[in-house]
Amino acid sequence: MAVTVSPPRRIGPALAGAWTARRHARPSLDPMAAAEAQAWRSARRAGIGAFIVSRLLVFGAVYARAAQDVWERYTRGLPFEPSMRGIMDQILMQWDGRWFHSIASSGYPRNIPESLGSLRGTGATLGSLPLLPWTARGFDVIWPGGVDDALIAVMVPISLAAVVMVGAVARDLYDADVARRAMVLFCFYPGAMALTWPSAEPLLVLFAAAAFACMHRRRWLLAGAFAAVGALASPHAVALVFACLAAAVVAVAVRREWRALWSLLAAPLALIAFYAWFANHTGVAAGWWRIQRQSWYEGWNWGETTARYVWRFVDNPLAADQGAVYGHTALAVASLVAGLYCAVRRRIPAPMIVYCVVIAVMMLGSDNLTARPRLVLAAFPLAIAVAAWWPRRRHLAFGGLVLLSTSVLVGYSLVYAAYGAVP
Repeated sequence: MAVTVSPPRRIGPALAGAWTARRHARPSLDPMAAAEAQAWRSARRAGIGAFIVSRLLVFGAVYARAAQDVWERYTRGLPFEPSMRGIMDQILMQWDGRWFHSIASSGYPRNIPESLGSLRGTGATLGSLPLLPWTARGFDVIWPGGVDDALIAVMVPISLAAVVMVGAVARDLYDADVARRAMVLFCFYPGAMALTWPSAEPLLVLFAAAAFACMHRRRWLLAGAFAAVGALASPHAVALVFACLAAAVVAVAVRREWRALWSLLAAPLALIAFYAWFANHTGVAAGWWRIQRQSWYEGWNWGETTARYVWRFVDNPLAADQGAVYGHTALAVASLVAGLYCAVRRRIPAPMIVYCVVIAVMMLGSDNLTARPRLVLAAFPLAIAVAAWWPRRRHLAFGGLVLLSTSVLVGYSLVYAAYGAVP
């Protein structure tokens, strides 16, 4: 019998071809997942577009104020700079920007003066948390123009990342449509001036949203790490520690998931380390709280200041003296009430409600700072709650809300730029 011997197979090229085919093959998605991914991409583009448009409006308000200043100097025969960039930088660096500039360029002063009776100089600098100025100091290495330009420029990537993270959390909780509306509301809310001015709220939102996203995926240690870093952005970031506490309580009580305690243990570590370093740096154990009382005039009065400001706005909305402060306090209180109502109705997760409630209590009970739109912006789950509560069929009404919010955003940007009111 003749035996037929087949030629040897060349296995190497066959395997290489199969590997190449698998490498370049597109992952198969079921139609529902593909539609969801496409909806999220569309929502993300809408959020980025809203961010760009809203920033152009804020910068337009700042430009208008700078042009007015140049025109006033021209009509009075006073000298003026050939470029308005310097005036615009001065407008954008008002208030918190000055303290952040001092920390980024020179660090924290070592000595706490005996008298801290004003929001100027050493006292105000020592009363600011370090995350934004440290970030700007690092950004200054690659960004030309000095610390001021770095502080203004670094707000763009920070704020854009915060907007996208707000959308990501909304998508995790609901869907891409809610994420789109949440990002639009977040960008056009009057407190969103803080996305352009050097301020701590965008960094707080970025890390808080990242922490909530990790909680949703039950990555507890990473959630605690994000909360710990975010706590170095703003004093209101202590709300993140309470959010981690609420998440741990729910996880342990419902699922006996003891790993959730890692988030609670990690969340306050960076803040504790900073306070310890601050005490060693200045030589005063309770120096931070002394600065808050004597330099920032901060205290607790159970909401008496907030109630007085709201009443004065209702009594005379066009009051010349402190009218902007009264107006934005009333706006912040109304936003908090509406947002918390929607949060309860839509039953957003307990850690987010706790986070928003703690920020609201800290604002409303403050003796000096009171409720402000930029602080409401830090309670970003309220924007998600409003977006989720809003009926999908009422597109025109939602567009009207965004238009109204945009008008107030531009108006307040002009007021803060023109009169130097505290945002």
